[in-house]
This record gives sequence, C-alpha cells and structure tokens, in this order.
Amino acid sequence: MDGCSKHNREFEFICFDCNVLLCSECVPRHRHHLFDHQPAIISDIQLTIKTTFDSLKSAVIEYQQNRQTEDEISNRFKELHEFLVLEEHKLKKPIIDNKEQLEQQIESQTTIMRSLNLMNHQLNKIISDSFQPNPQSKATTTSYSSSISSLDTTDSYQTSTIITSISKCLNHDEFIQNNNTLFNLNYDHRYSNTKNDDHILLNLLLEHNNTLRSYNHFNVKHNQLQQYRLNTNYEQLNQIKNQLQSTFKLVSQPKKQSNKKPYILSTANSKISVIDITDQNNIRFTQQDITTIYTNFNYYSCVIVGNHFYNFGGGMKVKTYFRYSIDNQTFEEIEMKGIKECGFVSVCYDDKNHIYLMDGFNRPKLLIYRFNIINSTFEEYSTAKISSSTYHHFTFHFNNCIYSYIPFDQKILKFDIKIKATFEISIKLPRSRERAACTDGRGNMFVLSDTGFHQINIETNEIKQLDRSTYNLTLIYHLFNKLNSKILVVIRIKSLYLLFVDSTNCLKLLNQQIAGIYIKLLQQKSEKQDRGINSIRQIEKVKIDLLSFILGWCKPSIGFTHSLSSPTIGTSIDLPMRKSRNSITYCLGTCGRPTQIRSSIPRSIKTQ
Repeated sequence: MDGCSKHNREFEFICFDCNVLLCSECVPRHRHHLFDHQPAIISDIQLTIKTTFDSLKSAVIEYQQNRQTEDEISNRFKELHEFLVLEEHKLKKPIIDNKEQLEQQIESQTTIMRSLNLMNHQLNKIISDSFQPNPQSKATTTSYSSSISSLDTTDSYQTSTIITSISKCLNHDEFIQNNNTLFNLNYDHRYSNTKNDDHILLNLLLEHNNTLRSYNHFNVKHNQLQQYRLNTNYEQLNQIKNQLQSTFKLVSQPKKQSNKKPYILSTANSKISVIDITDQNNIRFTQQDITTIYTNFNYYSCVIVGNHFYNFGGGMKVKTYFRYSIDNQTFEEIEMKGIKECGFVSVCYDDKNHIYLMDGFNRPKLLIYRFNIINSTFEEYSTAKISSSTYHHFTFHFNNCIYSYIPFDQKILKFDIKIKATFEISIKLPRSRERAACTDGRGNMFVLSDTGFHQINIETNEIKQLDRSTYNLTLIYHLFNKLNSKILVVIRIKSLYLLFVDSTNCLKLLNQQIAGIYIKLLQQKSEKQDRGINSIRQIEKVKIDLLSFILGWCKPSIGFTHSLSSPTIGTSIDLPMRKSRNSITYCLGTCGRPTQIRSSIPRSIKTQ
C-alpha cells in the first residue's frame, strides 16, 4: 500500500505507539502519541549507520591498541627473561667448568680401572694355568670369551651412565660385575699370536703406565678445583618478586573524547535537560526531575566545570548548592558550609580549581566567596566596599582577574585574585533593564540589549556599537577553530531557535529574519482566530529555516555567557508560554568543557 486509502494521501509519518503509517490528516487522531516523519526517520537511519561505523572504527582502534599493549608486555618480559638467563649462566659457569673437569677425571679414572682390571685378570690367569692342565685352560678361556660377548652398547660407555652406575654400587667388584661391556677382557685380538702369558702381562703393564702418565694432569687439576654452594637470600628474593609484580601494571587509559557532541543543558520547571543539538533535524534530549531544587531566576548562579554543572542559590537565599553530573546524569543537593546564605549571586570558573561567587545584591559590601572543586569546600575569600541595589549580571575570568558586569550601575568590577584588590571600570552604556552578554575569552565582552549590540574591550575600555539591533536575546560566544568563531543567539517566539552570527558581521540578518517570523505567526494566528481559535498555544508550528546549523563536531567553547533576557522567541524545541516570569538556564557544551547561556526564557522543554 503506497498511501492512505482513507484520505487518499501519501504516508508521511509513522506512529510508534500504534506501529502504523500515517498521512498528514491521520496525525490528529494520534495526538500525544510518539510519531515521526519520513525525513527524520531517514536522517535517523543515516545517523545510526554513521554512528555504528564510528563504533566499529573505535572498536578496531581499541583492538589494535590492545594488541600493541600485548606485544609490549611480551617484549618487557622477554627482556627480563633474557636478563635472568644471562644471570643464571653467570652463576652456573664455574659449576659447569667444574663438572666438565670432573667428567674428564671420571673418564680417566674409569680407563685406569679398566687397565688395572685387565692386569688383574691376566695375573689370575697365569696363576691358574700353573696349577691346571691345558684343556681346562681352554675351556676357561672359551667360557670367559663368551662372557665378554655380552651386551655391547654405546650407552654403556657414556659418562652419565658410568656416573649413575657408580652411585648405585657399594664396591668395585659390584661396579665391574654390573658393567661387563665396559670392563670387557677381550684382549686376544691384540695378543693372539703371543703364547707367553708373562709377555702379555708385561705389555699390559706397559700400557697401564702410559695411561697413568697421560691422565696424571687430571688428578693435579682435580686437587685445584673450587667447591661451590648456592647461598640464597629468600627474604631479598621475595622482595624482588614483589617489586617485579609492582613494576608491571595494566593501567586503564581514559578514552579519548573524539567526535565530541555539542549540547545545551537547561534547568526549568524543576527539571534538568541535556539537549543534543548535533543534528538539527533530529534533536535529542534527556530530562530529569529536580523538584527539591529552586530553579527560578538562575540567571548568573550557574557554571559548568568539566562534566559537572553547578548552581549556587538562584533567585532566593539558600544554604545549599546543586551539582549535576552530565556523564552519570545524577544530581546532589549539598550544604554550603563556611559562608552565608546566597541569593542572586554571579559565579565564574577560573579554569583551575576554584569557582568564584560574587554576592553583592542588597548587601552593604560585596562578599567574594571561593569554592574549591577538588575538596568541595567554601571560603570567604575577600570583601569589597562596593554596594549595589541590583545584582551582578555577568561574571567571567580573564588573566587571573574576575570581571563582574553591573549594567544598571554602568560599571564593570575588576577583582585581582592574587593581591585581592578591587577596581571599578566605568562603562558608558545607556541603562537597560534587561540585556544579554557573552565573552570571547580574549578580553572582549559582547552586550545585546534594547539599546543595541556593543563590544567592550576590558583591557582598553574601548566600546564599539557593532549593530543597532534592539532585540533582547540570549548570547553565547562559541569558538569553532582559530579562524572561525560565532556568537550563538537563542531567541524565542513559540519554540527555541538557535542562530549563529559572525561577531564581525553582527546581527544585520537577524532583524529581517525575526520580523519575518513575527509576520508569519501573526498571519497564521489571524487565520486561526477566523475559525474561532483564540489561543496562541494552538497555533501550528512554523518551520522556518533561519540559518544552517553549522555546529557540527567542534572544539569546546571558551568564555562564559549569562543573560537577563525577557521571554522572547523559539522553535525546534517547544518552550510553552507561561505567565510567570521564571528563568531557564542554558549551557552550551561539547561533552568536554561546556559554555553557559543564561536567560529568563520560560521552560518546560519537549521535543517536537
């Protein structure tokens, strides 16, 4: 089926609750259901394919890193093994030399013993022949010859075999008897033509003397051999084993945060939302209830450090602060010990270990607190004899100084962290009740109010009017790279719009686009009213392509942005209008070091 048979229209949507395809006229019947349209589904599939491949790529990289680590382990232990083998050889070298000399001595002594055994046998034969007739002698010789024709193997002549045999024998007779092959008496081949037994005996004696002379130096060397014994320090050996175990450790490496995703963090209506704005056609977000936390008028009291979001006070004096983990999506409400109750404070992070709190609203003097993010402790760092009936709008850190913007008093407060000195910088801008501000982290502050769009250099005190825009918006300075930087503009009519404006070209295109939005909304509102629908909440969503989303994969932002903007505009993310003037805090980040936006735009975020 190619289309809706009921309305004769093409399918454009899918209802995930009912698992059916819908045309545009079927949508009202599935109100409050979870559904999406085809382009978004296609975009989601393509994004899923990309993320799946990225995941595969990441897995392959991790596999290669594991294999490299495995090879490194093998190489380290191979080096250690080679070292141990070398040390083993050094220790065993004198022992091996001794063994070789002793083997030579055993061989020579065995040869001498064989020679002596032959002479002994010949003497016994001569003595025996002198008392017995010749036939008997022949029989004896035959019997003896047959006895020496026993097993004749190469193994019998091996030194190791001889050593084993000697160790098992109690005396020389047993040794000779157990080694017939070694002590064979077959000398007839040499003396077969000699019938004189005395002559045979003399020849054997002569050979024996030659044998003694040739092996005499082995006996001399044997007397010079050094005996060795291994002495092992087991306590030190165990220490070495423990040291080896502690020398090689597998350490978990933090995963590199490649392809960082930009997001907006928002607190509103006792909820906290993390909004993924990577894909403008498929904006995702997670939301949690934070009913115990006061979220109204959090204009300046919020800051992001690493992957933690902090909120100090808000629009009422409190003795607790709020910390939210973006990674784990968990939050805590913690008591602020060591300082007074805070309300309408303006805070900033020094890019090191501290968050500074400027507490001067309706106080006789300015209290400057410092919060240590390492041990989560507060201290009253300094005070200044500067009073103001209004709160500090925008506080940021630059060159080891804290700058706090007080637009109603037309000044910037400069606080030197090192020497704890406070200076006032006069800012001759027209007074404006509500304004938005941001910094580029390089000494420039951008201010947008109903008096125009201005740039202030805090080092030279130079003020430039960049544009005559009179719209009160929310700003954030976002650095894409060294050559490309934009100011993110958050505006609101019926939903949330995100615009990126070049800081040099200002907001020239913004007036025309916002005017166009108003005209289209008024036209649709008029059409709806003609049909009896008076509520602006029932106006259909206007899809206007303001500017292309150019965020993509980007580096973490620098600088912090606060704002005092009143309820203004929006789309892409619904922010329903409320009568109450409650604040919503926006924070833009890239899963690394986020940057903040603060605004008084009403809340209650939901996807379209």
